[in-house]
Amino acid sequence: MDSDGEMRVYLRKSFEEKYGNLEHFNVKVAIFQIMSYLKQGVSFMSPRTMNMQKRSFWALFVQTVIPICVSFMPCTIALYGSVFRLEFSSSINYMSSIAISTFPFLDPLAITMCLPALRRRLFQNMGIKISQNPST
Repeated sequence: MDSDGEMRVYLRKSFEEKYGNLEHFNVKVAIFQIMSYLKQGVSFMSPRTMNMQKRSFWALFVQTVIPICVSFMPCTIALYGSVFRLEFSSSINYMSSIAISTFPFLDPLAITMCLPALRRRLFQNMGIKISQNPST
């Protein structure tokens, strides 16, 4: 290994000791920047705008988690089950197909439930009264 490679390994080890693993580092940086921006926003954003920003961030988080749980995990279990010759009954395949087919319903429903304006509109169309309080 040349000196550049040795230096890289040395720097990587010291960096990981101080800041943690480099896997998904760009995601960690993006989340840190978003959260620090939202914390700084207290000085120049109204409370209503701040609340809307936090709810939008929560909605994006939910919209990210749903495909992982509904689409990727069942398919990954079925795929690795066949790779490692794990005998699943055909029920895992049925559950995977049902989970994937429910995704187009669950994703917009979750966003609708996370954002108050959309939630009020949905319940209003269904004839259910909910409070007009912006904090709900």
